[in-house]
Amino acid sequence: MEATIYDLRHSYCSLLIHEGRSVPYVAAAMGHASGVTTLTHYAHLFDEQRLDTAKPMVEAITEARRGVRNLYAPAEPRRLRQAAPAAGKRSTIT
Repeated sequence: MEATIYDLRHSYCSLLIHEGRSVPYVAAAMGHASGVTTLTHYAHLFDEQRLDTAKPMVEAITEARRGVRNLYAPAEPRRLRQAAPAAGKRSTIT
């Protein structure tokens, strides 16, 4: 499933709401003409936010990423190896 620009806008708006931002603040950030437009599309998120504790956007993103990593990460994290310098080659720094 591919993310669209609308999905990104919705995520951004959701994070602002869950961070505890006001309707006028979210409306301005989203470029809506008024808070009515914001509430028309996102009223359910404001309702959910009122029942939950507000959390900083960074914390919400970190929490969401943690869930995604658990779903899609390989069983063991891959470790990157640093390439060894080629045999016989010396640095010519003077």
